[in-house]
Amino acid sequence: MSGFTVQVSTQQFRRELDAFLRLLPADVVRPAVKKITFDVLADIVRGITVDAPTRVDTGRYRAGYRAAGLSGGLQGAASLPGSPEAQAGDGEMIYSGEGLEFTSEVINHVDYAMLVENGTMRMRPGNHVKRALAAAKVDIVAVTEELRKGISDAFGGQ
Repeated sequence: MSGFTVQVSTQQFRRELDAFLRLLPADVVRPAVKKITFDVLADIVRGITVDAPTRVDTGRYRAGYRAAGLSGGLQGAASLPGSPEAQAGDGEMIYSGEGLEFTSEVINHVDYAMLVENGTMRMRPGNHVKRALAAAKVDIVAVTEELRKGISDAFGGQ
């Protein structure tokens, strides 16, 4: 009968983990925030067109989110359903902060965007942004838990 032994140095693993965590601000956080932002934008547009469709006259509300994605440099934003009626300045994306404090802000400048999202006395709220953010939160929590479990398992459950 043959066998083998695997020896793992937790000190070396901890050094490697520390090195990985030092890379997070520059190499992981910025692209992760951009990806999450793109996913939220895609969910907002899907909500506008499929899940809770709006009464569409011009498509500018939807196009405002597409314009935000394009202004933020998100490559896939061009494939978001938009409208030829979109006007310059309908939407923008603002990045700020550095490292673990890096954030993105999506702004739909179409004058009636808040009314479509929150509703009026005569129109039910679209809740497109609220739904998309709730879905993103669930995804982020799941990924965080998976990462936490992987690190815990690597340290023998400690």
